[in-house]
Amino acid sequence: MPQSAEEIHQLARSRTDAPDLGFVEWPAFPWAVDGGRIVAKELDPPADHDRVRDGEGGVDCWRCEHPDEGVVWRNERWILSTDREGRGGLLTLWLQTREHMDFGDMGEDLAAEFGRLTLRLHNAMLALPNAGRVHLGKWGDGSAHLHVLAMVRPARLPQVIGSFAVEWDDLLPPVPEDVWQREVDEVAVVMATGDAV
Repeated sequence: MPQSAEEIHQLARSRTDAPDLGFVEWPAFPWAVDGGRIVAKELDPPADHDRVRDGEGGVDCWRCEHPDEGVVWRNERWILSTDREGRGGLLTLWLQTREHMDFGDMGEDLAAEFGRLTLRLHNAMLALPNAGRVHLGKWGDGSAHLHVLAMVRPARLPQVIGSFAVEWDDLLPPVPEDVWQREVDEVAVVMATGDAV
């Protein structure tokens, strides 16, 4: 995070547009407002079946249909991508297989490479100026194409920690384009430099 906690705080304080809070309407969002109080939603009864994920069985897979979209680094088996649109103040990157597979479909060799690449990605993001921690997340409910989130959170912003960093990314204003691009470029250079895994 090239921006300091003070710069991010000032950017958030001077924001004139309201953050998009559409995620509070998601069925999975566990909180509701009732009479001015925040309360836990009641758990819905079980469904007849799980939601069919995007790309299930390799059909209608966004990543397979857009193999180069947002890609900032690649090797023969992996891509690292990002999406500037809709992102908040935190750098988020997605490590994905080029081949369509789910997480559990990796063989031991590919899983070992995944471990080495994840370590390299983690360390590259943690080396950014003003980085506090790097969070890694694997949620398998949106897409059946293997994807792991890597997110760096800024140092010294005590509310932007743990799993709440994901929500803060939706709430914080975007960092300036040149700052964001510099972060992406620095990580991509480290990923390319150690490509022999």
